[in-house]
Amino acid sequence: MLGTAIVGCGAIVADLHAHPLRRLENLGGVDVRVLVDRDPGRASALRRWFPDARVATSLTAALQPGDIHLTFIATPPSLHRSLTLDALKAGCHVFCEKPLATTAADARELVRAADAADRVLAVAHPRRFFPNTLAVRTLIASGQLGEPLQFVFREGSPYDWSIATDAAFRRATAGGGVLLDKGVHCLDTLDSLFGTGHVLASWDDSLHEGVETNSKVELETSSGRGVVHLSWDQALNNGLWIRGPKGEIRMDTTEITRYQQRDPGGSWRRYDCNESWPSDLTPAGGSRKTPYNYYDCGDLEWINLVRSIRGLESPAVDGIVAARVLHQIENAYRMAQPLDQPWFSSSEQAFWRARHWHATKAAPQNHPTQ
Repeated sequence: MLGTAIVGCGAIVADLHAHPLRRLENLGGVDVRVLVDRDPGRASALRRWFPDARVATSLTAALQPGDIHLTFIATPPSLHRSLTLDALKAGCHVFCEKPLATTAADARELVRAADAADRVLAVAHPRRFFPNTLAVRTLIASGQLGEPLQFVFREGSPYDWSIATDAAFRRATAGGGVLLDKGVHCLDTLDSLFGTGHVLASWDDSLHEGVETNSKVELETSSGRGVVHLSWDQALNNGLWIRGPKGEIRMDTTEITRYQQRDPGGSWRRYDCNESWPSDLTPAGGSRKTPYNYYDCGDLEWINLVRSIRGLESPAVDGIVAARVLHQIENAYRMAQPLDQPWFSSSEQAFWRARHWHATKAAPQNHPTQ
């Protein structure tokens, strides 16, 4: 069993990771031995899931007994780089909540450190286990839609995560806003479908040292181009739409076992997906599971992690892939222009543009209508 440390004991661990970790303990894959948080009260609260785990306020203290082989990092993103380096130097495998780091350079540094330590470095991206994503990737690769492809990826809803601090809303601690939060998932999905994307243009609504609540990014890939539209404060027509000369596809990220497809001028048809992944730790992966919700995907990504550490398969998202997506996000921030607020008067719009966080680095430009 892999002696495991959980670093950062906030809502994301309790809401998404505690249950799959308990299942892995029952399978003999991990043994959660220490809960690390600057606030010992938060760490102690997580002991309802892991009653035998000790509590520590620093990773250094957690690693001192020498019984930790896997470190799961679920802190604010600004701490991911330093904690991952410390864990790798101590000889631990690392599973890090997304994003792996706040810059592509930091992510590449972590890849080199993992290679030097001969340890697995993986990033939590449960959407890699969406059955419809795998099915659509196979369909695109077969050429059924033709090329070039166009896509629009929208993901927006009022922010509703349980939070313990304001770290997610300050650029110094979060590294970014909705683009680094929802966007890293969307861009990773597009990377899995189309390959490496290149940012052509970007717009957001961040002011001063805060983070963006709304973001639009225009991308180009080897097979086409499109737009990602993200929001923390409004519900959008969520999902991924892809169109090629031979047909089009619609995917709803809340209905992960189906997608819709139609030929040019035809009617939409719904397709169910039964793609599955190993759900046990046996070498052959005898038991397989089709996930039906986000929590099922969380179970499978933890199974995938332990199987990767045992040399049975590769991580769904490793540091190299994570760095590639972070490079796109970094370019989007570098190119950021003020995202127009059409409800403002012209004078209000001018005042807002002057306060945009990137105003001194790039001149405002027009952009497509929202």
